[in-house]
Amino acid sequence: MDDIQILIWVMGLGFTAIGTLTLYLNNNLSNKIDSLDSKLTNRIDKLDEKLTDVDRRLCRLEGAFSRQECCVIHSKNQERISM
Repeated sequence: MDDIQILIWVMGLGFTAIGTLTLYLNNNLSNKIDSLDSKLTNRIDKLDEKLTDVDRRLCRLEGAFSRQECCVIHSKNQERISM
């Protein structure tokens, strides 16, 4: 074999190794990103449930406070209605 043929074979093997390594790393990182995405989605869903629960509780408290005659919220609402 000539020196040029050896050089071509070495370059070909190098490109093949780099391509294989690139595909392997891409696949590995893709799996990790998918795993992190599913974990993040679960956490966001749990946070949404908690936020909805807090909102529901605040609405109940606001309704209870507005029904009371001595409450500031009720007084302000009556002032706005009468104006």
